[in-house]
Amino acid sequence: MVNAIVKSIADRATEAKHYAVIVDASRKEQLAMCLCYVDVDFFPHEDFIGLYEPPDTTGPTTAL
Repeated sequence: MVNAIVKSIADRATEAKHYAVIVDASRKEQLAMCLCYVDVDFFPHEDFIGLYEPPDTTGPTTAL
């Protein structure tokens, strides 16, 4: 179910043509991810995608 919701959000952002991905790392080796975009009616959206726990927060790991 979660994957379907995230895919739906990603599809809407892709249709918008211009979007941004916001990633915030905390001291707890945790990434918070949001997807921001403006729809065809110029209504801004900022959707929380989820919290992820990467093995570490070095550049090569977070660039994936």
